[in-house]
Amino acid sequence: MISGHISCLEKGRIELPKTIFSALQTLRELDFSMLEDGVIATPHTDMKFTLFHARTMLASDNKPETHSLNIDIHYLISGAESQGYQPLSEHLRVMKCDDSQDIRFYENQPHRQSMITLGAGGFSVYFPWDVHMPLCAVGLPDEVRKVVVKVPVHLF
Repeated sequence: MISGHISCLEKGRIELPKTIFSALQTLRELDFSMLEDGVIATPHTDMKFTLFHARTMLASDNKPETHSLNIDIHYLISGAESQGYQPLSEHLRVMKCDDSQDIRFYENQPHRQSMITLGAGGFSVYFPWDVHMPLCAVGLPDEVRKVVVKVPVHLF
């Protein structure tokens, strides 16, 4: 798992995987005020950039997830969102699996999770071994606007 702020992106040029850095550069350059929600056309035809509005929820009502075929990049445009994180382990019980959507949901175990909070410009990167729980409320549930980028693992 990687997290940071887009304003510090250049500092991570050497450390970040090139594919991740390139996707984050694209996010930094986009003018989201001119874009409607949906899949965004970018030069990265092998990655899927999806822009959307969502409502956060209480962490206790949320479900942790993983993806086997994609790395997730979450980029917050407006609002605030907490995200739960924990390493994938045998202690997690799979509650639902949909291979056609590359998603697996797990039993929510808050005592095993670390939480991070993203504000506008914040990003997080989750690899297939990172159990993550996005869209958790910071305080009370609220609206956010964000982009999720799906980066196929075969690009690494």
